[in-house]
Amino acid sequence: MTAAKDSVLERRLIALIELIGVVGVVPMLARGVEPQAVLTELLANDQGRGSRQVGVIDMHGHAAAHTGKQNLSKQ
Repeated sequence: MTAAKDSVLERRLIALIELIGVVGVVPMLARGVEPQAVLTELLANDQGRGSRQVGVIDMHGHAAAHTGKQNLSKQ
């Protein structure tokens, strides 16, 4: 990867980490909130959700996933 791509990825990762911290994914799951509800909350204010690919799974194996439209292959 080039330094520019590394920088973009680093900024996106930092933004996602900040978003997860604000929303509190782990505390929500610990309170029994379903993964789909957690994911919905996580993506609600995420300006980059169109280019995001993320999944949430709880301790019981319930899962939810999101793939932004900008991640889809154009084959």
